[in-house]
Amino acid sequence: MSDDVLDEAAKLLDTLISPIGGDVGRHLRDAADSLLAAVREVVAPEASESPTAGRSERSDRHGTGEPWSAATGGGPTDIG
Repeated sequence: MSDDVLDEAAKLLDTLISPIGGDVGRHLRDAADSLLAAVREVVAPEASESPTAGRSERSDRHGTGEPWSAATGGGPTDIG
């Protein structure tokens, strides 16, 4: 997620909140600012990690493409 996307989200939130005045508007603005700051903190480290960051080792397995074989590693499983 790029800074441009987050900046646009901030503008949208500001546009939605701006007509609301008083304490409610202030609380909503504070909450939106906190939320966007948290998103930026999470996104920044992920962007600097390797291209395979966030992928599990299971995503590299080649099964039959069916959910059961993907979950079991492609082999038969005795449930009984």
